[in-house]
Amino acid sequence: KSPFEVGAADQGPLTCIRRNMMLKKREGRKGVLPAVQRRASVEAVHQKMKTHSALERAKHKLKKAAKHYDRYKDGEVLTKSFADYHMGAAEFRMQMRRAMGVDLTRKEAVALHAHADRDKSGSLDGAEFLLMFFKEAHLEHSTDLQKRLKLKELRAEEERQMKVQEEDEKVKADYSCFSTNFTIEDTKRVMRRLARHAFEFDVMSEQGKRTSKNFQCILRPAALKEQLFKSFHMKVTKAELGALINQFDSDGDGDVSGAEFMVTFSKLGQIARRNEKKKRDEIMNRKLQS
Repeated sequence: KSPFEVGAADQGPLTCIRRNMMLKKREGRKGVLPAVQRRASVEAVHQKMKTHSALERAKHKLKKAAKHYDRYKDGEVLTKSFADYHMGAAEFRMQMRRAMGVDLTRKEAVALHAHADRDKSGSLDGAEFLLMFFKEAHLEHSTDLQKRLKLKELRAEEERQMKVQEEDEKVKADYSCFSTNFTIEDTKRVMRRLARHAFEFDVMSEQGKRTSKNFQCILRPAALKEQLFKSFHMKVTKAELGALINQFDSDGDGDVSGAEFMVTFSKLGQIARRNEKKKRDEIMNRKLQS
């Protein structure tokens, strides 16, 4: 019997050793050809990957050149360098460096040359390469323009949203700074205080001119409150501000015309000065009569 047909129970130590050695030799003889084939296939895959990566690197460099291509400045140079020529990989690599400033390695030049050689003749038609390059340049410029337009739209949308948010915050601030639950006493009190400031106001002074200029606009409730404090050092409560808005808001939109406010403010000052003059005259008359 062959040692491969003998059962494990019938074998001695030497027989087991001989059997194992023969099995290893047989496996070695069977595995020689597949191992060589595997190494060859692995090397082929690696070579393909290297070629593919070289082509990708060359395409990336070509895209960068296409992105910065200016047909008015570079078009004539490229036409003279490529249009009327058939070239091999070495000459193609040299022309890429001279005409475009693209520095390709030997592998990259060979891979790009083979990719651009449509008829696989080994000689690249310069006109066909220029056509491919111009298409790539147009695609890069179009993509870049679309990106810039999209970025511009996004920025415009962000600015619009920021403005809307600011307006919402202003509206919230306006509604929170005054109250519509004011009484007649609130109205009388705030108008008396305003009349006292109007009595002391001199429109011809430098301070008066600056104040008049500051009120030449439409004032929201919060802006009116701030301007009253800045111009007259006049603090008002929510109810008093609501009473003022009710007095000076002619169209009911919640805003106060600064020009109309100053007209009424000046009239209050004139009335206050007349009343003060009348009081002084009455006091003087009483003194004269006594």
